[in-house]
Amino acid sequence: MSFRIGNDVSAPATFNVKSYGAVGDGVADDTVFIQNALNAAYNAGGGVVFLPIGNYLVTSTLNVQEKTIIQGASSALGFGDGSHITFSPTNPNSDLFYCSPTVASYAAINIIDITADGDSLGAGNARYALNLEDCEFYVRGGGFRFFAGAGVFIQSAINSRIEGTSFSFNGYGALFSSLGNTSTSTAFSGVYFAGNNVDVWVRNCTRLICTDKTIFETTTTDAIIADSSITLIDPYFENVAGRILVAGVTGTFLSVLVLGGEFHDGAGVSTVTDLIYLDNVWDAYIVLNFVAWEKLSYCRTTVNTNRVFFSCPNIRNTSGDPRLDTQNYNAGDNFTATDDSG
Repeated sequence: MSFRIGNDVSAPATFNVKSYGAVGDGVADDTVFIQNALNAAYNAGGGVVFLPIGNYLVTSTLNVQEKTIIQGASSALGFGDGSHITFSPTNPNSDLFYCSPTVASYAAINIIDITADGDSLGAGNARYALNLEDCEFYVRGGGFRFFAGAGVFIQSAINSRIEGTSFSFNGYGALFSSLGNTSTSTAFSGVYFAGNNVDVWVRNCTRLICTDKTIFETTTTDAIIADSSITLIDPYFENVAGRILVAGVTGTFLSVLVLGGEFHDGAGVSTVTDLIYLDNVWDAYIVLNFVAWEKLSYCRTTVNTNRVFFSCPNIRNTSGDPRLDTQNYNAGDNFTATDDSG
């Protein structure tokens, strides 16, 4: 089988964590044994660290170096039934996987078909599931939940992608750092975010791209805060308490592209009066296929925003006529919305 490490598609050596002493019964502490397998892969110039089906108790941060694939057993198994990690750190603000390369300028890291619980044992010390710094990373399948800081914390990443992974969280779903070098070309594909904080907060990133019905659900606040340019293709927003998108509020001019997508407030949890808020946005093209919402305003802009196109041909609203609660129209702005409540 071939695996992708950065741009290299080859068949690297495999390091089975059970060969290094890991038990995988959810009781024995497997931290040292998994770390030994990770170290062996790094010392060999890269490789696959394989976790067979089991529940691996980890009590401190696992350090991952460049050209490493962390591979679970199967993507077909349910959450916790395949290669699962119970992360119960003894020290505060601990991350499950931490990558900061010692040699390569950008470490190539793959994490495939791994599920993990943070704070499931009530210790309250699990911060980030994935803390990726100076990485070219690829995450596929699996899922992460109950991390207080974020599902994934991204700083200075390039050409990176997360696909088919779920994040159920106490903190953020994905958080891009405002520190360090700018992250570039990061993509989410078919990712599921659900929690009680911001799903995605994009800072210091040239552009985030979300495709293939990435799902956003947050019960207490806004779904996406973008201080960097963002592209959303067929996003699906459900039961978002705040706005689905807040863009440009830090004063950095950016661009926004939203094509397709739906918003459903089926549980009536939304507490805000505008669906989308744009400030300091230069060029926004937003087309939503369907909106079911009980509020009245859909797109709010400020005087600092220019060249906005907003359209939604199918709005279901039972509380009144739809309106576009915009402020300070600028030349070239174009807003349309059609109520299809019947």
